[in-house]
Amino acid sequence: MNELRSFVSRLPSRREFLKTSAVAGVVLAAPALLTRQAFGAENSDTLRVGLIGCGGRGTGAAGQALHADQNAVLVAVADVFPEPMTRALDSLKKDAAIAARVQVP
Repeated sequence: MNELRSFVSRLPSRREFLKTSAVAGVVLAAPALLTRQAFGAENSDTLRVGLIGCGGRGTGAAGQALHADQNAVLVAVADVFPEPMTRALDSLKKDAAIAARVQVP
């Protein structure tokens, strides 16, 4: 029993534990927060959209995304076959409100 009391008396108090944990959390989180700011600062307003599956639903969803946010830009499309990709891009480029933001090479 004396060994248990001795062990417990050496443990930090709740206040000490919380203070140490808070400092450790800030120290561990700081590099991640600083890295995000450093890499995202130059282009933080642009939302890059990619379309996977260029059928009617996918093409419609891409169009809705471009209409919903003026900072959204379509940068990639993918499908199993090349014909649906061509049709989707042609359809999106016909919409004058979003045509300039369809930037798929």
